[in-house]
Amino acid sequence: MYDFENDRFSDEDERRTYKIIRWWLLDCYYTYCRSHLHARKLGKGGGWAPDEHEIGYAYEQCEDSFRLPIEQVMFEVLALVLSGGRGSEEYPRAKIATILAKHDLGEMLATLQGEELREFTHDLKLLGLM
Repeated sequence: MYDFENDRFSDEDERRTYKIIRWWLLDCYYTYCRSHLHARKLGKGGGWAPDEHEIGYAYEQCEDSFRLPIEQVMFEVLALVLSGGRGSEEYPRAKIATILAKHDLGEMLATLQGEELREFTHDLKLLGLM
């Protein structure tokens, strides 16, 4: 179970859910945008570079945070969804392909249920990965 108040898991070996991985990414996304607004308010920049994307920062912050193949695929899928088609999809798609070459997607999906399964499979289909 995730302890939001202390920003940690009570059991570090627990699998990260799709919702938690999404929350982590969105939290980094939010932090990055807020820092831009803060810099602009202080008159220290805060503008966006032409190819700068909030998801890029969030991705870099979380990239090596997941140990289980299902968590890694979920992370890459979320990064693709949050990019909204604005950037290159080559890198995350290659990472997904590498993971799926070693681990069966059907077996990984069999470990999910309910809303988590519905949301994740929806996003896989949306991205043409399923």
